[in-house]
Amino acid sequence: MKTMIKNKTPYLGKVKLKFQKHPHYIGKSLLNDVHLDLGFVKLVSRVFPEKDKKEWIPDINKIYKINIYTGGRIGNHTINHLGLEIPLKNVFISKDGTQIGNLMTGWWYYKNNLKVCDEYPKNLAIKYDNIHNTTFVNSNKNGMAKIVGYMVVNLGKNVLFSLGDSIYDETYIPSPLDFTEKEWMRFEKEFQQKLDNTKSDLLWDRLRKVGIKSVIPPNRLGSKKITTIEEAKQSAINFLKKNYE
Repeated sequence: MKTMIKNKTPYLGKVKLKFQKHPHYIGKSLLNDVHLDLGFVKLVSRVFPEKDKKEWIPDINKIYKINIYTGGRIGNHTINHLGLEIPLKNVFISKDGTQIGNLMTGWWYYKNNLKVCDEYPKNLAIKYDNIHNTTFVNSNKNGMAKIVGYMVVNLGKNVLFSLGDSIYDETYIPSPLDFTEKEWMRFEKEFQQKLDNTKSDLLWDRLRKVGIKSVIPPNRLGSKKITTIEEAKQSAINFLKKNYE
């Protein structure tokens, strides 16, 4: 079914509507948007990318936006695997040449108003209210972009530290006094469900040792609140160093 729906991916291609139960996959096509969620099935649009030989053709206009606004760029990159130099195309890389991800990663940064943090390019990003206003021309015209917080970026798990969140403390012991009654009850329920669903005795013992802390969002693990953007940045760095470095 052909549509006039906007292509929200970084590739050139046709957009088609489909009903699917599990649309979050990449094959001959990729998910463009979920338009209606009926629970048992979803009405989604998918992009079927145009190809140059076997490779999908990227949208140069979207690459331009990534290069201008995200603090990273799309380019060629080489990795060393078992002594072999392997060239890669359309890689999202930082100013110092660190590989952050692929074209989809760069486009995700742009769509989510994220800019690469040069100090920790691989796993830390700066979250803005409007990334367009980070350029000199746009900031003069519309006003400076405001930093919302700092996001620890990792496959499958992204954590944003912003004003009002907790200053991350790895030694913090969760207390009901730091949460609303409703929040604490939810955490207790989630933790018990996690224990009940753990089949391995070894994993169950580890989970029990960590305790309810295992289900509380990292940006709530601390008794003190973030009151400045610098504290948000330091909290994100502390969490990053503890978990991903």
